Amino acid sequence: MIGIDTNLLVRLLVNDDAAQANAVRKLLEPINDTPEAVFISDLVIAETLWVLKARYGMDRNAQAGVIDLLLSVKTFAFEDRATLERAASAFRHGKAGFADCLIVARNRRLGCTVTVTFDKTLARHEGAQLLPTGA
Repeated sequence: MIGIDTNLLVRLLVNDDAAQANAVRKLLEPINDTPEAVFISDLVIAETLWVLKARYGMDRNAQAGVIDLLLSVKTFAFEDRATLERAASAFRHGKAGFADCLIVARNRRLGCTVTVTFDKTLARHEGAQLLPTGA
């Protein structure tokens, strides 16, 4: 198994640098049919979605589609597929950013009953709770 960084994944997804995108495809080609041969960490996924939004203007629906695409590729392995799927669902059906949804999903998987936050948008998600400031 090999791990890939955000910049490789972004090049593969947006093909904005033909030489780099081709290099990524060449790297993956020999292992293309090998199940879980390429590891994509939660951090790489969160960072990739941030780049796709900030640099390429990708909206939530398109970002959710990217997550679905990644999850559908048998060559890709993840830290915890079920947690990633829960975070993707929360992201798709809510308003919080993907990284926040992933934090709540991971915290829940690790035994937290709630994730406490000052983020009012995140607090609307199942498993999150607003901490009032008293102001």
